[in-house]
Amino acid sequence: MSEWREFRLDQLMDFRKGINYTSSDYGDESSDCPFITIKCFVKGGGYESTGLKYIRGEFKREDQLQAGDVVFAVTDLTRAGDIVGSPLQVPFYGENVYAVASMDCMRAIPYEAVCDRSFLYYRMMLPDIRGQMVAYSAGSTVLHLDTKQVPRITCLFPEDIPEQKAIANILDTLDTQIRQTEAIIAKLQQVKQGLLHDLLTRGIDANGQLRPPREQAPALYKESTLGWIPREWEAAPIGSRAEISYGISDAIDTALEDGVKTITLPCVKANGDLILSEDALAYTSREKVTSQLMLKKGDLLFNWRNGSQNHLGKTALFDLDGEYTHVGFLLKVRAIEGQCEPTFLYQAIKYAKETGVFLRAKIQVNNTFNSGELRALRLAFPPLHEQIGLSTKLASLEDQISSEHRRINKLKKQKSGLMDDLLTGRVRVNRLLKTA
Repeated sequence: MSEWREFRLDQLMDFRKGINYTSSDYGDESSDCPFITIKCFVKGGGYESTGLKYIRGEFKREDQLQAGDVVFAVTDLTRAGDIVGSPLQVPFYGENVYAVASMDCMRAIPYEAVCDRSFLYYRMMLPDIRGQMVAYSAGSTVLHLDTKQVPRITCLFPEDIPEQKAIANILDTLDTQIRQTEAIIAKLQQVKQGLLHDLLTRGIDANGQLRPPREQAPALYKESTLGWIPREWEAAPIGSRAEISYGISDAIDTALEDGVKTITLPCVKANGDLILSEDALAYTSREKVTSQLMLKKGDLLFNWRNGSQNHLGKTALFDLDGEYTHVGFLLKVRAIEGQCEPTFLYQAIKYAKETGVFLRAKIQVNNTFNSGELRALRLAFPPLHEQIGLSTKLASLEDQISSEHRRINKLKKQKSGLMDDLLTGRVRVNRLLKTA
């Protein structure tokens, strides 16, 4: 059985700082070198592709990074120290394509006789190593790691390379499953966007099938103030199909820990999710909440005022049991029974946001789209039975997406538990080694 013992990092690896550069060195994807920046790091460890840039030039062999190399952050733009010390593994960018890292990064070069590269990547995610790196960091607005202190950082490490590799393989397998599930979710989201466009512009026929496009069946469509819409549909203001009202006008008393649960602006996410986390949910004294201010299942919550144009118009569907109210920056949109199906209206308003309707809002200190403007906003409304059919089709796809999200959360929870057990030696993998 191999032993775990305490090592200094300089007993396990060598280090090399990233390259110096200026923004004028940036290049483009078609002809230049992938450039790993501080924005490529995920909190706690991992790779974020949206942070990748490209850089012009020829680089020393020792600065060239290959797929699987381990790089960690030595600068942090968050005062909380969420990024400094976080590792990433360089992804595969293509045959004969190398990357380089910025001066905000440092490469960890493991000594092959004592340290497996993939195991090192996962081991550096644990808080004992990252905590020491944060402790060696300082700065008034930007944290900078004192890289001279990194070699003396200590950690518990298995002496046996096969044990390191076995642990890394287990975690690699989970990471692969997580990436595959993320790809499935991304694909389903693309399918949903395409389906949403078709459903809200073409609708479905009596058999539940998408109508042919106007180019193929012009007789099925008519002109309206919104353009061409199915003949059975009506271009009408939202106010003719829903009642719209403001929420609690008083300032939130953050000291209250009891009363009517109050949905605040941070509870409504940009994608339309309603997340009632403890730090976002508030309370309002019962005597201030009239029956008109209470929420019912099927109500929509529309953000009519926001400092960010990208968040203006974000809308959530309320579908919870219990007593809830909402703040004044959220309009309550209640579909009129018999005229409008709440889920259809929810999807239609979200689609209006995604197509830029609310980007034309008044720009002051805050961007606004008030109750009068929302009442007057015209949408294409199918007959009620068709609204219900459209909502059912979308709900089926959203159930698939939710199922994949649950799967990915389960995988991440499993990975987190295994990392705590396997990367500290609390649970050993000797049985796996014997059967390999």
